Amino acid sequence: MATGGNKTGLTLGVFSFTLFLSASLMFAVQPMAGKMLLPLVGGTPAGWVVAMAFFQVMLLAGYLMAHAFSGVPAQRHGMLYVLALLAGAVFLPVSLAGHEGFDSIAGPGRIFLLLTQALAVPFIALSATSSTLQRLFTTTRHGSSDDPYFLYVASNLGSFAGLLLYPALIEPLLTLDQQSRCLAGGYVLLIALAGVCLALSGESSQQKTAAKSGGKLSWKRQLEWMALAFLPSSLLMAVTTYITSDIISAPLIWVLPLALYLLTFVIAFSKKPAVSLRLMEALHPYIICIGILFVSLIRADWLFSWIGVLFYLVIFAGIALVCHLRLASLRPLDDSRHLTAFYLMMSIGGALGGVLNAFIIPNVFDRLIEFPLLLLVSFMLHKDFKPSSGTGIAIIALAVLSILLVNTPPMSLGTDTMHARVLLFRILIVAVPCALFLFRRSLRPAYLALGALGVFMISQFVIGDQSEILSIRNFFGTVRLYDTARMVDDKELTIRTMRHGSTTHGMQMLGDTRLEKTQTAYFTQQGPLGDVFSALKPRKVAVLGLGAGVTNCYTAPDREFTFLEIDPAVVDVAQNKFAFLSKCVSKRPPTIIVGDGRLEFAKLKEKFDLLIIDVFTSDTIPTHIVTREALKTYFEHISPGGILAMNISNRYFELWSVIATTASTLGLSAEMKADLSPGRPFYSSPSLWLVLSKDPPPPLAKRGWRPVRPSETLRPWTDNYTNLMAALSFGGVGNGLK
Repeated sequence: MATGGNKTGLTLGVFSFTLFLSASLMFAVQPMAGKMLLPLVGGTPAGWVVAMAFFQVMLLAGYLMAHAFSGVPAQRHGMLYVLALLAGAVFLPVSLAGHEGFDSIAGPGRIFLLLTQALAVPFIALSATSSTLQRLFTTTRHGSSDDPYFLYVASNLGSFAGLLLYPALIEPLLTLDQQSRCLAGGYVLLIALAGVCLALSGESSQQKTAAKSGGKLSWKRQLEWMALAFLPSSLLMAVTTYITSDIISAPLIWVLPLALYLLTFVIAFSKKPAVSLRLMEALHPYIICIGILFVSLIRADWLFSWIGVLFYLVIFAGIALVCHLRLASLRPLDDSRHLTAFYLMMSIGGALGGVLNAFIIPNVFDRLIEFPLLLLVSFMLHKDFKPSSGTGIAIIALAVLSILLVNTPPMSLGTDTMHARVLLFRILIVAVPCALFLFRRSLRPAYLALGALGVFMISQFVIGDQSEILSIRNFFGTVRLYDTARMVDDKELTIRTMRHGSTTHGMQMLGDTRLEKTQTAYFTQQGPLGDVFSALKPRKVAVLGLGAGVTNCYTAPDREFTFLEIDPAVVDVAQNKFAFLSKCVSKRPPTIIVGDGRLEFAKLKEKFDLLIIDVFTSDTIPTHIVTREALKTYFEHISPGGILAMNISNRYFELWSVIATTASTLGLSAEMKADLSPGRPFYSSPSLWLVLSKDPPPPLAKRGWRPVRPSETLRPWTDNYTNLMAALSFGGVGNGLK
């Protein structure tokens, strides 16, 4: 008896660890592939979203393969799965270096194709692990073989491990080559463990199969599985984009919503979930109402802080948990052959959510509106939603109308929109609790959803932000323009500001020809960049990152500017909505090259006296811009006596030390200056600049610049190794700079 217990314990342990290992490999390869992409296709801000969509589509392909194999006996299914793993091993260790040759503006299609060439086969094989091993487990003699879904918890715990260990241990300790070799080693171990699982399984008897036969699956049930997986997947990307673009673009912020997403799976598919489906379905309409009230209507200061991030993540986790609990309650227990169909529909839903957010929404919507929209749409998956009822028809009609009007500017009320928002919020904060109390016996969840939809439409289309005059959204992010009035020297001026994500990229004072050409934001004459131009007096200047074009107003009769900008929307706005490029005239009009700064700069044949790098989007650090290989390329195009000036202003990283350490390997010296004076002009933004030079540096010491010594503890960054965690400093000098 003890021997049988030991054997079933061994069976459970082997199957659980194999699933854990497979999921760990899947979630470790994703950030590794993202890092490998940077030097090849440039620092596209939406690259991670496309990579997530790629991996979701490959996950779908893996489940589709497993589902196709489900038509054969379980052990033969397992053998085919092992053969697929062996085919994937041919592509290891993973390397993207042999797939170069893409344009420097790598759109989503090109990035998707690049990842497909290098990673599709092994990742598809990895993706087939969960449903295949769970099917094999049903053929064992383990006491829980009739309900193998609890093994999904082991898979999700492995996902947690891969997700959290990568930034904490793998990235700081290993180069990309070493990471790839370790991945290959783990993959070989997985093949061996898969063989052991196959050996522990057995063919189900015909009697057992007949007893468990649940008949043919209905399309309605399969579509329900798909929808319940689609909504959390799309909402995951929506909340990640919303937080990083509109609230706070902190390092590795994408880990938090993804971790919560996995946690909801762990809870939902546990044998005894810690939270009941009944409770979450009761809370669902209230979560929607609270989310819409704060996301769309009132935007208090605390919402733009870490407390705000926590608030939005709680809203997201609540909706995801409702969907995943309901999904788990609908899993097929009557026929093991339906297990692969269940995971196939789940993966189709997840992939569709990824494709929607990565490829469709950025090209359809001109603003970040998908998060509140998806909150509202989630009610259509509630058990009490009746599409044929009066409220159901009203909800569907208003939701469709909201989507059709999504790019429509708000109505002009001729009043302060913030005052209107606050007034409406105060009315609702009193009226809603009263209504809940008075109608507590007859109030239906659909009424709450309908009310939330009404508040959303009013906040978006009636009392929206009227200082926003333009919003352009594309693959690279969202560019917004704001016009606000300000009295300057007893004269009312219009201050036009460009924001890209959560960062100000330039401003201009309109209404006074004397001030229109004034350098603003991080580029003022009184600031560090003004020191550089005064000391160096460069003739030929290259700038990585156009912004509003403010730098072009450092005019001189013999000066030439070349700008390199990856986002075509930024170029369009700088040329047509700001006057810096047209009214500030040097030797010739500025040259503008559209493409990734590092890749395009390497193609130039000329040399420059000054190279300015200003390419950080919010606090997202495109590390491929500051590696040893990148610095070497820059100085191959910098004239003798020339310098590189880098705007390293951000809130979360102390970059000067690691950049100086990296630069020292090329014989470069580094100096830095922070412009944090409270006496700065109102049009000046706090900034932190670093200057690198090969020859004796320009005379900047008298202007407050200080040398930066290489660190003895930090490792230089290369295309093969970067470690952002080593430069992380939430309360450092950079705090408050952007």
